Amino acid sequence: MLGSFAALLHKEGNMKKGFTLLELLVVMVIVAVISAVALPSFLSMGKGAALRTTTANVYANLSLARQWAITHRTTTILRYCYETTNSVYKRSFYNIVDYPDYNVVQQDVILPLDVTFDPLGGNMANVQYTPANGNITNFILLKCILEGKVGEITFNSTGGMGSGGGMMADKTIKILDLHHSDIFRQITINWIGGIQVQ
Repeated sequence: MLGSFAALLHKEGNMKKGFTLLELLVVMVIVAVISAVALPSFLSMGKGAALRTTTANVYANLSLARQWAITHRTTTILRYCYETTNSVYKRSFYNIVDYPDYNVVQQDVILPLDVTFDPLGGNMANVQYTPANGNITNFILLKCILEGKVGEITFNSTGGMGSGGGMMADKTIKILDLHHSDIFRQITINWIGGIQVQ
């Protein structure tokens, strides 16, 4: 009797074509399985993007500082710094100045909040900051210097490291991903001025 009723409805055109509930559930399960497999790949694509970009920018600015020193027959300094509040990284940045006048070659470049310079893996030291005009305009840099959280890479007029002879040691800048402590990039500058990303 039910079969004849369904045939009657179909015959009269009242029956509409569509998907059954079972077919919809099967499609939803297939979409869920594909999403579960693909989602980790999509999430990991952005992982480390800030670190890669920052490393490329620091590398480019190291090259700029070296080229500026050679072209202008002067000494240039790339100074990098990280600022902390209660042992939490707040801000990291770097700039380039020429020496001894401390004319700005590259204004402060602030790093993304996801990355910072590694205080233990770099060349952090107590750095003297005495601009020729006596004015200190970058108070964050001054704070970093006073707290010993600043490092610098110096290029001389031949493109090598250091302001005089005798500096034959390589220097490194280590950049950390704050969300993943095991992920980092390291830039090594050898004593003749060669720059390499590792």
